This record gives sequence, structure tokens and C-alpha cells, in this order.
Amino acid sequence: MIPLKLTVKNFMCYREDVPTLDFRSIHIACLCGDNGNGKSALLDAITWVLWGEARTRTQEELVHLGQQDMAVELEFLSQGQRYRVSRRLSRSGRSRQGSTLLELQVAADEDEDEGNFAAITGNTMRDTQRRIIEILHMDYDTFTNTAFLQQGRADQFTRSTPSQRKACLAEVLDLSYYQRLEERAKTRSRDIQERVRDAENAVELRRTEVAQLPEFQERLVLAKEELLRLTPDVDALRLKLDELNLGVQALQAKRGEMELTQGRMTGAQAEVADLERQVKVYQSSVADQEAVLNRRAEISESYAELEKVTVELERLNQALSRKSRLDGQKARAEQEIARQEARLSAQATQLKTKIAGELEPLVQRLPMITESLNGLRQEQTALERQESELKNQQATAEDMAVRVRSLDEENVRLRQSMEDTRLKFDMLKQGEATCPLCNQPLGPEGQEHLRSEYETVGRESRAAFLANQSDKKDVEGRRAELGGRISKTESELRSGRQQLQTRLVNLQRDQADSRKAEEDLKVAAGELTLAQQALRDRAYASDERRQVDQIGSELAALGYDAQGHEASRESVRALEPYRDLYRRLSEAEADLPAQKDALGATCQMLERRHAEIREAAVRIAALDAEMKALPELEANLQQVQAQHSILARQKDEAQVRQGILEQQIQRCETLANEIREQEQRLRGMVGEKAIYDELTTAFGKNGVQALIIESAMPQLEADANEILGRLTENRMFLKLELREGRRDRTTGQPSEELDIRIADEVGTRSYETFSGGESFRINFALRIALSKLLARRSGAPLPILFIDEGFGSQDRVGQERLTEAIQSIQNDFKRIIVITHIEHVKDAFPVRIEVEKGPNGSTFRIV
Repeated sequence: MIPLKLTVKNFMCYREDVPTLDFRSIHIACLCGDNGNGKSALLDAITWVLWGEARTRTQEELVHLGQQDMAVELEFLSQGQRYRVSRRLSRSGRSRQGSTLLELQVAADEDEDEGNFAAITGNTMRDTQRRIIEILHMDYDTFTNTAFLQQGRADQFTRSTPSQRKACLAEVLDLSYYQRLEERAKTRSRDIQERVRDAENAVELRRTEVAQLPEFQERLVLAKEELLRLTPDVDALRLKLDELNLGVQALQAKRGEMELTQGRMTGAQAEVADLERQVKVYQSSVADQEAVLNRRAEISESYAELEKVTVELERLNQALSRKSRLDGQKARAEQEIARQEARLSAQATQLKTKIAGELEPLVQRLPMITESLNGLRQEQTALERQESELKNQQATAEDMAVRVRSLDEENVRLRQSMEDTRLKFDMLKQGEATCPLCNQPLGPEGQEHLRSEYETVGRESRAAFLANQSDKKDVEGRRAELGGRISKTESELRSGRQQLQTRLVNLQRDQADSRKAEEDLKVAAGELTLAQQALRDRAYASDERRQVDQIGSELAALGYDAQGHEASRESVRALEPYRDLYRRLSEAEADLPAQKDALGATCQMLERRHAEIREAAVRIAALDAEMKALPELEANLQQVQAQHSILARQKDEAQVRQGILEQQIQRCETLANEIREQEQRLRGMVGEKAIYDELTTAFGKNGVQALIIESAMPQLEADANEILGRLTENRMFLKLELREGRRDRTTGQPSEELDIRIADEVGTRSYETFSGGESFRINFALRIALSKLLARRSGAPLPILFIDEGFGSQDRVGQERLTEAIQSIQNDFKRIIVITHIEHVKDAFPVRIEVEKGPNGSTFRIV
């Protein structure tokens, strides 16, 4: 994996406006800056975007303080193919837990400047993470044990247990590939063993079924014999059953005829009862109509009088309706006249009240308000003069602040000058000193001359430094006093402006109200005059007054008589019964001949139904005599049906047994053939299982994996000792040994552990007895050797090296040797990034990534 571009947003100390870190032009570089600026955070961003892990306990701690989300995007090269991975964390509200989004893309073309990528993100984040690890051929722990010397964890590999070191070495050598092959071989062997067991069980079951073949054949012979015996008896009973069925069906048909005849007779009897009721109804109707016809003269005269009185009543009803409408219209017009008079009176009263109680007092206040406004404008002029004086004081305070900053900057420069002079002075004490101008060795006199000159420069710088501090103290005192006066003046101005503005707004509002009241007073006086004039002249509701006069004339012309109206109502009520009698008289004159004809026809129909009932009774008696033989015939039929059913069922059962036995015999013959084929396949599966068992052993820890580790150990040891010798002038070397560890409880085989032995001029000692600087050299040598081994690994090269600590634990000579060691291995790696804040170490690298921290977070630039 070779990083190409890194982009961060709200990650640890970095905010949103951070430029993209482009690694493409970098081979070996120094990542420098003050402590806490965010140097290690850039490497944490790489591990977090690739594996979701960093130095912190939880990923929520990586989010920049006060932000709700963060994102990191890394473009990298792996085995010649470009990829882009991005990881985002978002939090909602006050929740500390966030949701993570992981995306993986592959470049669609080979041009690094093009941004054409295709998504290869998995269905879940776990699938995507597994795909990233497959592309890198490495997890986070292996990366931090080899290519990443992480701050505070450089001794992670050395302080691991021997078994953990052996596991890390196996991961570096990509022995997990052989472990996967071993597991696949074991799985295949187990699958074949299960298939063998299933096949053996299937063969045993088939043999059990085939053993029943003689029994099936014997039972088939018995079934065929029983079928031959039952067939003639069943056929004879079938013929007898058909004959009895015909006799029963004939008698059942006659029973149906008898039931149908009984139904017709019952219907005729019901119809006779209905016809008798109709005869009575017709007779009553004829009698009533003849009685009405006998009163023809009386009914006709009374009905004519009723019609005459009804016409008069209708005329009076219409006159009453017209009178009611006119009375209503007159009442509404009179109400409207009274309403308009009341409205004008109320309007006049309201205008008088408004003029006297509201408008005239406001108009009288106007001169006093104008005088108050003139006084406020004079106060405003005084405040403006005071504000001008305040601005002059603020300008003076700002000049003093500039003076203080200038003195601080001068003192920083003087302090740096004194430190440089002191460093040069101390270098003169180290023996052989060189001239700072010509780089030639200095003699005692030259050294004394420079020492005297450095002392003079130091005293002068100190005197200037102290003078600046005194001047700064004086300026700050005067600035503090002036600041107090400014604060007091600002407070007074702020209070005065607020009070003046409040009074000005109130007076302007009162002035506007008085002027508006002056205009409203003129309008209200005019409206009051108009209302009073209209009341005196009754100049309102003129249409309604004309309407009242017109309605009075119409009522007089209508001439409605209430007593005559009531007399007409009484006459109509007395003659109303003759309206129904007249209707019945008309119906009787029209319907009486038809009623008499219907009565005669109904009597004839009644006689015919009586004759039909007598004929049906005779036929029912004859059919009932024939039906007496039916019960005995049905009993014989049921007996023969039972005998036939028993024999037919026995015959069917014999046929079913014959079919089943024939199928079982055929199945036994088929199973015998399958047994021979299955035994042949079993022999093949047993041989295949033996092959996979051998592959399991070959791919196991004691097979190919052990050979690879044994072949890699000498090179790893040689690389580590080469670097360790360069760092210690060949005073130290280490030895890597594989030894037996604990035995596996399942297999009983001992595990292998990787032991580290370290020796110097004193002898072989444990790692813990070496000093911090010596321990780091050992850790550094082993980690570089592991990184080189990882970079050379076939199939998953990782030609990068990140070093995030170590220089601070070394003296100057050790620092120079570490720098030389890093430079000596630069051709073994595509990228080497070293983090340090030591000045002379930074100068040894051709490229520097300088990290700076400001009020808006950290940023960086490439120098």
C-alpha cells in the first residue's frame, strides 16, 4: 500500500479548511512541528480510514471538539491498482455515539490525475472492511507491529509474548494464506467424511429393504389367488342388485306421482277457500253500491253546494294571505325608520364625546411638546461632543497596545539572540571550536576573543531586554488607567444615549398624535353638524316612509271580511262528507255491472275446483294400494347391497395389495443396483479424503508454514543486526530463535514461539535491562527489519515506513546515527515519513511537512 492523497475534515485538531496532503512527489520526508500541533494525528487519520482504529479508546474521541461529524479520505496504490477509501462519522444532537459510513472505490483508469472511480463497497460495513484488509493483506495490529513505529508503542513487538511475536511474524509472511488452505483442506475432509457416513447409512437402509424381497414375492402369489376367487361372486351379486333396483325405482316413481296428486288436491282445497272468500266480498260490494245509488238526488245537490262554498273560501284565503304580506312589509318599513333615527342620534352623541374628551385635549398639548423637543436636540449635541472625546482616548489606548506588542516581539527576538549566543558560548568550551565565518579551527586567542565578544553581545541584549520590560510595564500601567476612564465614559454615554432616545421617541410619538388629533377634530365637527341637521329635518328613511303610505292604500282597497271568512269555513266543514259520497256514487254507476259479472264467474270456478278434489281422492287411494309392496322390496335391496359391498371391498383390497407388492418388488430390484453403484462411489470418496488429510498436514504449522518461517528468520535477523550494528558501532547484536511452546489441548502438538536474545560487550542480557535509548535502538532495528520483510513479501507489498518517535530518547550522536540509518534504507521503501520536532534532524530530510496550529485548528504545508 502506497499512500497518494490524504484529505481530513474535523479530525482531531484539524478543521474543515485543511488542504489535501499529496504524497505522490514524496519519497522520504520529515513531518515536523511543535508538540500538540497534530503531527501524529495525520498518521492516525490513515489508520482510522483504513482500519477504523487509532490511538484513542473510541472513535468518537477523534472528532474535533464542538463538531458533530468528521471524515477522512485516502487515495492509495496497491499492487499497481489505485483505490480510494473514505470513512465518515456523524453524531446527532447530544448523543456521544455516532453512525459510521465506510466507502471503497477502485480507479476506472490509470491516470492519477483523473477522478474516475467505481464503487466496490460491500453490502455492510463489515464486508467493506474485510475487502480492504484483503486488498492490503494486513490488519491494523500487523501494520503497527511493522511499518508504523507508533508514538508510545515502538516496543510493541519486543514486549509481546513469544507466541504473539510468532503470530505477528506469521502475519507479516502472509502465512494466513496457508492457514486458509489448511482450513479449506480440513473442511473438504470433514465434508467428505460426512458424505461417506451418509452414503454408508443409505447403503445399510437399502440392504434392509432388499432383504424383504422373498417375503414380497410370496405375498404377491396369495393376493392373485384371492382375486381369482372373489371375481365370480361379485359379478353375480351385481346382476341381482340391478334387477332389484329397477323394481324399487318403479314403485318410487308411483310414490312420487301420489305425492304430486296429494299436492294438487291440497292446492285445490286452498283455492276453494279463497274463492269462497271472494264470493262474500263481491256480494258485500254489490249491496253497498246499490245503497249509494238509491241516494243519487240528495248526494248530487249537496255536492253542488259544496263546490260553490269552496270557491268563495279560496277567494277569502287569498285575500288573507295578501293582507298578511302587506302587514309584514309595513312593520319592517316602520322598524327601519326607527333604526335610522336611533343611528343618527347615537352618532351625534358619540362625536360630541370624542371631540370633548379625546381630540381637543390632544390639540391643546401641541405647543408644550414642540418646546420639549427643542430642549432634547441641545442635549443630543452635548453627547456627540463627548463621543468625539471618547474616540480620541480609544485611539491613544490602541497606540499603547501596538507599543506593547512591539516590545514583546523585540524581547522574543532578544531572547532568541541570547539563547543563540549562549549556545555558541557553550560550544567554545567543548574543545576544538571552529570560526562561525570561515569554519576554520580557532586557537586559544581566537576562542577568548569570541568568548569576550559573545559576553558583550549577551550583556547588551539582556540590558535591552530589561529596558523593554520596564517600558512595557509603564505603558501597560498608563493603558490600564486610560482603559478605566474609557469604560466609565462608554457606560455614561451608553446610559445617556438610551435615556435621550427613549424621551425623543416618546415626544415624537406624542407630537404625531396631537397633529393627527388636530386633523381628526375638523372632520368630526363637520360630521356632527350633518347628523344634527338630518335629525331636525327628518331627512332619513325617505323610501321607507313612502312605502308605509302606499301599503295603507292597498289594505283599504283589499276589503277583507274576517267574519264572512269564518262562515265560509263552517259551511265547507258541514258539506265535506258529500265529497266522498259523490265519489262513491260515480264509482257505483261505473262498476256495479262488472261486480255482478265477477260474482257469477267466481261461483262457476268454485264448482269446478270441488270436482277436481273428488277425482284426486280416487287416484290417491289406488296408488296407496300399490305402495304396500315397496318396504319388502327395499329390504331385499339393502341386504343384497351389503353382501355386494363386502365382496367388492375384499376384491379391491386384493387388487391394491397386488399393486403395492409389485411396486415393492420393483423397488427392491432398483435398490440392489443402487447399492452396487454407491459402494463404488464410497471407495472413491475414501481415497479423496486421504488426499485432503495429507494436504491438511502439509499446509499446517509444522508443514509449509514452518519451512517459510525458518527460511525468513536468517534474513530478518541479518537485517535487524545490520541496522543495530550501525546504530551501536557494532557493540550490540540480537539472535532470533524458534522454540517449543505449550501443547495444543486438541492435537497434542507443541506450538512454536519466537524468542529474542540480545548481546553487547558485557554479554547476553534480557531486553528489560537495557536503557531507554538502547531499547529504542533494538526496537527500531527489529521494526525496520520487519518492515523490510513486509515490503519484500510476495503478493502484498507494503513499501512504506512511518516513524513517530525515537529521536528524543537519543543523544545527538544517536540522533545522527538514526538519521543515517533511515537514509540508508530509503531505497527499500517507496515512502518514508519521520515525525520529529528537533531542528538539526529536520534539516537532514529533503522534504518537510510542517504542521502549524492556529485559532481555527491545525494545518500543514510542504517545504
